[in-house]
Amino acid sequence: MKIELVYIQPQQEFIQEIEIEAGSSVAQVIQQSDLFGQYPHLCLDTIDIGIFSAPVGLHTIVNEGDRIEIYRDLLMDPMQARRLRARV
Repeated sequence: MKIELVYIQPQQEFIQEIEIEAGSSVAQVIQQSDLFGQYPHLCLDTIDIGIFSAPVGLHTIVNEGDRIEIYRDLLMDPMQARRLRARV
């Protein structure tokens, strides 16, 4: 099966297509990728993960064509950002 793993940063993006065995979990896919080699500050236990924008856990079984997304931390609370923009 082929799936896609994505991690986006403001100036850089990591997109990797990975060939996996049926029945693989999200954690197994991430560990098979080169994500932690390129982003050593990430930790499997603390990252937020989704498949096509729907939050999932590490033990979720992936399906053919899934897009696993690694979410980065917010720099600012969205409500606070709106208030700051409204002041300008």
